[in-house]
Amino acid sequence: MMMMGYAYQKGLLPLTAKAIEQAIEVNGVSIKMNMQAFQLGRLAAADPARLAAMMKGQDETAPPKALGAMSLDEIVAHRSALLTNYQNEKTR
Repeated sequence: MMMMGYAYQKGLLPLTAKAIEQAIEVNGVSIKMNMQAFQLGRLAAADPARLAAMMKGQDETAPPKALGAMSLDEIVAHRSALLTNYQNEKTR
């Protein structure tokens, strides 16, 4: 949907924005997310600097350690967190 928004904004689609948005609603799948992706695609084409400013700081997470670089205690804590997230604290 983001690429569709980009293509629309560049004038590459012979449709109106309203028609695309109506199609997203009629489809009924992830309407909010698809609308946002379409709008972000339009913004990427119209004002890439603004989109970059909006995204600044969004991807500054550190990648997880590889299992080979973890100690046994770190592996146990990592797997415990995965299992807790999968179910919950009570079923541990």
